[in-house]
Amino acid sequence: MSRIKMVLMIYMWLFNKNFICILLLFVLGECFSAFGQQFASATTIGDRLGYRYFISNEEYSFWNARAHVKSLDTSLDLLSIHDVNENYFVYQKVIQEVGLAYCWLGATDEFQEGNWVWLDGTPWDYEQWETDSTIITGGGPEPNNMGGNEHYLMLFYYGNGNWNDATNNPGDQPFHYLFRVKKEAPVTDTNITPPFNPTIKTEVYPTLLSKQNPILYIQTSWTELIEITLFDSGGKLTYYGELMAPGQLNELRLPDLASGQFNGRLICKEEEYIFKIIIVN
Repeated sequence: MSRIKMVLMIYMWLFNKNFICILLLFVLGECFSAFGQQFASATTIGDRLGYRYFISNEEYSFWNARAHVKSLDTSLDLLSIHDVNENYFVYQKVIQEVGLAYCWLGATDEFQEGNWVWLDGTPWDYEQWETDSTIITGGGPEPNNMGGNEHYLMLFYYGNGNWNDATNNPGDQPFHYLFRVKKEAPVTDTNITPPFNPTIKTEVYPTLLSKQNPILYIQTSWTELIEITLFDSGGKLTYYGELMAPGQLNELRLPDLASGQFNGRLICKEEEYIFKIIIVN
């Protein structure tokens, strides 16, 4: 073998080896990025019940939104929502991060009119359609299919967290989309005996509040994030809030609410506490 050929072969071997190393580092970098739950094309909006929630930085048509989230990781999908607390958690977080904006959720009735399904395969066990006909222009309660082919689920259309069925025509405005990722489980030592977990004791008082000074006091041994929701006597959600780092006694100032009875709900992880309050003049 000539010296020139040998030099070329060594050079090519080194080039290939470096290329493989660079490629491997690139792939590992992408894996670490996904494992670390950070995405260059999306913004974190918050954590809830073991999941991290994201909103896309760019706007897309509905099916392009789904294709884009799949390009990040094939296990991901557009966001499905399964209870009122999750819906208003997302609503509040998006307002805080990007301001009031229309967002795609991962549901459609394109396959069968009126049969809404989540594209991630989870059951259709909750819905939050806008039903107030006084703010729906030219149509009845959602979903009303006013455009004739409104097959795609949009959040925030009416500025209150309620849902709208939207079109996805070529000339339509694109929107941000939402998705979530299961958070990494913390590493624990299985040989350590878990600490004694006392029975959670929760109390809300007083139950009779003055409209001029509506302060709710919550006494609890919960130490992690607590979600608070209030519903009026007709079942309409009137307040959603969070206690990020609750102490033994927590003070919560409520917004201006009408006089009357309200049903409340506190949720911390998988535990909940139900209560009632009355607001008087």
